[in-house]
Amino acid sequence: MKKRIDKIIKYILKNFNHKIIFLSKSSTVIEYIQNKYGSKFCSKTKFLTIKKLLENISGLNILDDYSTLLYFFSLLKRDDFIKKKFHDFFNWGPKVLNDFQNIDLNQINVEHFFSSIISTEKINKWNLDLLEKKFLFWEKIHEYYYILQSQLFRKGIAYYGMLFKEAINRLDLFLYDIKDTKIILFLVDETAFNECEKIFTKKMIQKGLVYNLCEKNILKSKYFKQNLNSKTRLQYDNLKIIGVSREIEQIKTVENIIYKLIKKKRKNLIKYL
Repeated sequence: MKKRIDKIIKYILKNFNHKIIFLSKSSTVIEYIQNKYGSKFCSKTKFLTIKKLLENISGLNILDDYSTLLYFFSLLKRDDFIKKKFHDFFNWGPKVLNDFQNIDLNQINVEHFFSSIISTEKINKWNLDLLEKKFLFWEKIHEYYYILQSQLFRKGIAYYGMLFKEAINRLDLFLYDIKDTKIILFLVDETAFNECEKIFTKKMIQKGLVYNLCEKNILKSKYFKQNLNSKTRLQYDNLKIIGVSREIEQIKTVENIIYKLIKKKRKNLIKYL
């Protein structure tokens, strides 16, 4: 990978005289470029990880997962949860925070997500005793999603998904303010992008150069642009998000989807015959 980075940097030194921001998800890549080539660029050149840039754009400081979990716990009110649920927080808390991360990183409609999952919970708890007051766990989690974000904003901190979502909201203004600066983004893996990463990377392509260090021909950034607009789009555009609250419901939902697909294929086969 170092040889690939060297090749790119030599190309940039030869062909660019802009202000530059070197950017990567990997701190190792950024440290390597800064240590080896920092003196060859002007003093205004910046070497940043994506997390650091997101902090700069959003005006928030990132909070690690463990600290976020403890802060979330500190906000809970005992009266909002049945006793067992409250004492089991460290079992369900990390899973809920992971849901919050996914909601933010994938730009999911918050109200639609919780409406779906709360409806499922209501169906599961339905009985003939209409006067019985039922505790709905996901109704409370819906409230705490906003409570947590509000309190974190007030303190100027954020968990990663929240940070990324806020940075995306401010990204166009940030890019306008640095319109004379080229951004050089290095991608270091080929994992599927979440929605925030897709938006961010497309904006970086418009603003500068994006190099995928996993590709063989790293100097052809157009290849990556095509790749982002085709393969990545295929990965996401046909996805349908279905909110379910328990593993057994997930299995049942998948079973129903598979059954419908099989039924559809059978109909098509009969038509063909």
